[in-house]
Amino acid sequence: MNSIDTPLYTVEYALQPQRDGTDRKIYLVLADGIPYVEVNKHLVILDKRYARPHSSEAYYICAFLNAMECQGISLSEVSLSAIYNYFYSRYIDEGASYKVVVKSLDVIAELFESLARRQYPLDNSLYQNSAYEQIHGGPVVLKNKKDSRLTRIRLLREEFIPRKTDAALTSSYTKWYSPDDINTISVELPLTYRCIFYVSLFCGFRIDSVLSVKLDTISLQNATIKPTRTKTGQIHVAALPQFLVQMLLNYQLEVRSQIVAATGSASAYFFLGRNGAPVTYNAYDKALKAAGERASIAHPELQIKSLHTHAGRSTFAATLRSYQLAKQRNGEPTFSDNDFCTLMDWKSLQCLANYDLVT
Repeated sequence: MNSIDTPLYTVEYALQPQRDGTDRKIYLVLADGIPYVEVNKHLVILDKRYARPHSSEAYYICAFLNAMECQGISLSEVSLSAIYNYFYSRYIDEGASYKVVVKSLDVIAELFESLARRQYPLDNSLYQNSAYEQIHGGPVVLKNKKDSRLTRIRLLREEFIPRKTDAALTSSYTKWYSPDDINTISVELPLTYRCIFYVSLFCGFRIDSVLSVKLDTISLQNATIKPTRTKTGQIHVAALPQFLVQMLLNYQLEVRSQIVAATGSASAYFFLGRNGAPVTYNAYDKALKAAGERASIAHPELQIKSLHTHAGRSTFAATLRSYQLAKQRNGEPTFSDNDFCTLMDWKSLQCLANYDLVT
């Protein structure tokens, strides 16, 4: 039995070759460093069915398996009461939101449905009343939706009632990041998206503007960056901190150059996807949300909510506004509110009120 500090189960990704010559990222659960075949069969099928990497599902399953491992319960020994106790602890003892508990429960329920359909030996308490007899004698054939559930794990949903505070929590999102949020989220992002994340944070650009940067509008030698499009058409050059210059250089040498070599892309845009085309807003949005989900599972104490692409720019504005107000309170010279609005590409001074964090 492994300790909490050295979990038996971990999540890693692998690159799966596609027919078009590209590689597709898939997330797998490893048991002591070895792919857990029965669990990964389910994840691979999900990946094929929905055509998207199922990273959050893999992390939910990994967390559940480690919790069972700490109690000495193997996959085939997991009972309905063990599942209930796990989610009860998550909801009551750890304070996880109703949304997180239900989503995680659905993921675990789908895993055991898949195992049951493949006749993997499971504890009898998991099955519907007639399902145990159904699965003997050959593969299960499902005729309609009414008999499609072999297990009754999803019935546990009824045991968890949303708190009054859950509604507000599930509809909210992270408006700006704390330093711990930034560090935790960034390590979950691939290098390309990590660079975009930090440019938004340290330059205050909207994501669409970050993605518009071209090879001839960024100078790593001079540590400057300039978008080619903005929401209002006003464009300014931003300075890059040295650590970000190095990160962008690593991306250019380790990622972008390989993409160009593999695809023959002649794109002038700085940030490229694996297919050689410019990174799209939707691609970044999807990567950011997935990173946020993984970060929230790995570090529930941070209470990372749903991530929005605007949070990086908002963090930049909040930090800058705090600096400006601190200077004003101390009677020190600083930039004006009009200068602030010009920098942020805002049309109204009223926008500043949203960032008055220093009291």
